[in-house]
Amino acid sequence: MQNRPVIIYLILSITISAALIFYSSQNRDTRGSKAFMAACFSTILWTLGDVIARLSQSFEVQWFGEIVRYLG
Repeated sequence: MQNRPVIIYLILSITISAALIFYSSQNRDTRGSKAFMAACFSTILWTLGDVIARLSQSFEVQWFGEIVRYLG
């Protein structure tokens, strides 16, 4: 299973991006925080789509992961 280290890094990226969104939501008066939160959310979508595509065995689920990645 050579995808396992990549999956771990992707999940770590999702966790860090979610923590950054939480931190930015606490400091909404800071200039650029809303755009930063949107960029972090987009990163979460893209990374989640990649995780879905890498973990699935069926083509339909891989395609769904690609759609989620495209939204990101």
